[in-house]
Amino acid sequence: MGVAVANESFGFWVFPFQFQDSFTHWFFEVTNITNVPGCFDLNCQGFVQINTQVPIGAAIYDVSDYGTDNQVFLHFTLIQDPEKESPWWLFYNQEPTPIGYFSNKLFTKLSDGADTLKFGGYVFTQPEDETSPEMGSGRFKNEIYQRTANMINVKYTDYKYQSIHSPTDIQTAESRCYFEGDHSYKDETVGYTFCFGGKGGTEERCYGH
Repeated sequence: MGVAVANESFGFWVFPFQFQDSFTHWFFEVTNITNVPGCFDLNCQGFVQINTQVPIGAAIYDVSDYGTDNQVFLHFTLIQDPEKESPWWLFYNQEPTPIGYFSNKLFTKLSDGADTLKFGGYVFTQPEDETSPEMGSGRFKNEIYQRTANMINVKYTDYKYQSIHSPTDIQTAESRCYFEGDHSYKDETVGYTFCFGGKGGTEERCYGH
């Protein structure tokens, strides 16, 4: 799962080809920057990490238990600060702790803000494999967050640099074999939330909920 802001995405994923294991890992990815190839984590040019307590790319061993109250939420924030020379800062935790920042020399097209924010998840396989794999827990149980991949406290900062906690302009989308639902503002604790995921399938047949 991740959050995409123009040409940069961050969050957590399981990526055996990249990490040679099946653990969940922190990640961020940068793509489509002029003269800079796509890259992952600290291999990306222009990202300056200032906090070594949050190791980008490291495995996350504390994960949610399906169907129980033991649910682990990871909190990420990407903030543009116009008063800084390099304005795009990556934060972690409910009480935002800075991880590092992206060089403004690379993100010149983002100096006036991002055009689109995307929240959710995506899955992928090898190019020759046309099967859509499981997303999230591999199940979709609408409104049952102990069994379904979800995001809470979804918010963004508008052009006036005011935080929008209850957005009304969010558009939702589903792709083949996956579902989304329960997107609404709940309360001051969990804010705007939604859930998503599914079992995947093939072009001929999705596996259902």
